[in-house]
Amino acid sequence: MKTIIFDFDGTIADSFSLVLEIAHDLTKHPRLLDKKEIHRLKDLQLIDVAKELNIPKYKWPYLVFKGRKLMLKRIDEIKPFNGIQDLFQEIKNKDYQIYIMSSNSEKNIDMFLRKYNLKKYINKTYGSVGILNKARNLNKIISRNNLDRSKVYYIGDEPRDIEASKKVNIRIISVSWGFNSKEMLKAHSPDYIVNKPQEILTII
Repeated sequence: MKTIIFDFDGTIADSFSLVLEIAHDLTKHPRLLDKKEIHRLKDLQLIDVAKELNIPKYKWPYLVFKGRKLMLKRIDEIKPFNGIQDLFQEIKNKDYQIYIMSSNSEKNIDMFLRKYNLKKYINKTYGSVGILNKARNLNKIISRNNLDRSKVYYIGDEPRDIEASKKVNIRIISVSWGFNSKEMLKAHSPDYIVNKPQEILTII
């Protein structure tokens, strides 16, 4: 059986604007309000964005933890990208498994899925994954669920999703509608790049 593992923010959930607002609230960095600057930051990896904004690494866990709590209060503002529900339905029609792995909290993800009647499509959710430990957590998911790596696809919107997939030897489908630009994703050589959810069905 094939298993499709989705990232959440920027892949399923259109949360970029809210994430930016929360990041600004927490860091008070003026560059997070500059549209031209935000466009430029989409061509950078998360680590490089943090460096450019002078956010020290020791603060990352606190910012992620606080950010999750603030997002929970505003979870109703986040919507799924167009076509996600139809995509999930088609994947389940194929009798494939759908997992979600995210640095966002399981509580936030669960509330979102329930709000948009998407929870029925999801086999398992793995939340609060460390932002720098995606490969390790992918390995855990594959091992704990006895998944066949040749039948696993990971779907994400950032270069670190590509890097993690390559480390654990599974295929990666990068989506161009998320946090990073299409050019940035291409530079990291994913197996596939798609521009809309329905294109995923031609691959899996």
